[in-house]
Amino acid sequence: MRRNPIGTFKDNKAHSNFRQGFHLADFEQFFQFRDPENVPVFENLSAYRNREQGIYAYNCVYCKFIRGFLSDNQKGIEIRRSDGITLQDFVIQGQTELFKNYVNDNNSHKLCGHSSWTYEGIHMMGTLWRLGDQDPGFGLRVKNVVLSGFDKEKEYYDNCPSTEPIGFSTDTHYGGHFDYKTSFENVTVDDGRDIILDGCRAASYGYPDIAFNDIDGSLDPDKSASNGFLVTDQPYMTGLFGDSCKSTA
Repeated sequence: MRRNPIGTFKDNKAHSNFRQGFHLADFEQFFQFRDPENVPVFENLSAYRNREQGIYAYNCVYCKFIRGFLSDNQKGIEIRRSDGITLQDFVIQGQTELFKNYVNDNNSHKLCGHSSWTYEGIHMMGTLWRLGDQDPGFGLRVKNVVLSGFDKEKEYYDNCPSTEPIGFSTDTHYGGHFDYKTSFENVTVDDGRDIILDGCRAASYGYPDIAFNDIDGSLDPDKSASNGFLVTDQPYMTGLFGDSCKSTA
């Protein structure tokens, strides 16, 4: 079944689950058809108030997530051992105050139920999982996405070790470098701290050299660039560009 055509899975909602809203695993149609159009499409998904991930994508190759809403999940979408993922036309929110008031005193459903859990909008890989003829050509494409509500860690998330719009997996860093080809286009990160991701935490996971292709400059803190790259704030990444680099925080 994992290589048979499935078409489009659309207009579905998942909420109030103890674990994931949508658990999507083992979609490898790309290897059967080698056609970027004949791949699984998940359209107009809504996932909210799930204890763990809103969407959990595992071993999905060239899958497209088009239009959706994610809110009040431990992680909005988690991408694991998956290459060639498109995330487009999504709104991804952190925890809302209304939902926080319902779960604040319930330990079994409390945010960051385990001391190691981070709270993130997009939990992504840092290393391509498939190489050679199995490489679909890129890791993650993010387009027309708004991330918000991950900046209230003092008010809402005091028991979480980290809250970030974008975070990384700890178990796919076998190369010791970031090579998960990632691009952003028309992406808004609404964060009062001006944080997009935690570069220090990412480096501790094995990704000391992050580079996101910012196709239209939407991640530029001054909103003045027409394009650019979001890179790790280390001299070996920024040194080539001199004073043209800006800090996001």
